[in-house]
Amino acid sequence: MKKIIILIIAAIITFCVAWWGINFFLSYKNVFFNLEGSEYILQIRDENGKKIKEINSSGESKLQEGSYFYNIVGEGYDSKMIPFTVKDEVKVTVKPQYLESYLSDLAKKEQAVIKNILTEKYPSIRDVSIQSMSIDKTGTWAYGKLTLPNSSTDVYRFIMKRTKTASWEVVVKPTIAISKSIVNDIPEEIIYSLY
Repeated sequence: MKKIIILIIAAIITFCVAWWGINFFLSYKNVFFNLEGSEYILQIRDENGKKIKEINSSGESKLQEGSYFYNIVGEGYDSKMIPFTVKDEVKVTVKPQYLESYLSDLAKKEQAVIKNILTEKYPSIRDVSIQSMSIDKTGTWAYGKLTLPNSSTDVYRFIMKRTKTASWEVVVKPTIAISKSIVNDIPEEIIYSLY
C-alpha cells in the first residue's frame, strides 16, 4: 500500500512539473523587431525597467508573455521608453527619432551639401540663399525655404529625402507652391511646416 501511495505522489509531482514546464515553454512568443534606420541599438526592458536584451538589426526574438519597453541607444537618438505587450506572436516596428538639438546641428551641417545639390541640379538658382532648413525627427527628410537673389519677396520651398547611401535626392524641386499631386509619401506635417 505504501508503494502505491509513493507511486501516486510521484506521478502527481511528475505531472505538475511537466504541466509547469509545458506552460512555461508555451509562454514564450516570437516577436519580430523591424528596425528602421541604422546605427543604433535597441534595448528591451521588462516592466520593471531591467534590461533583458539588446538588438542591433531586424529579426525575430523570443519573449515571455507580458509587458515590455524598448529604448534606443545611439548618437543623437531620443532614448525615451516605448511600451509594448507580448500576448501572441507580434511584430514591433521601431521608428527611431532624433533629439531636436541633434537635428538642429545636423541641419546646419547638411545645409551646404543640400545647397550644392540644388544648385547642381538646377543651375539657374546657383546664387540661392537658404532662409530656413529643417530635418524631420527620423532624419529622412530635409526641407526648407529659399530665395533667389533677384527676387527677395518670392519664397521657394524644397523637399529632399535621404537615400539608402546617406546622400540627398530632390523630391520637390524649389517651387513657390507645393501641389497635392506631388506629395505622395511626404509626411503632411513637413508640407504644413513650409507655409
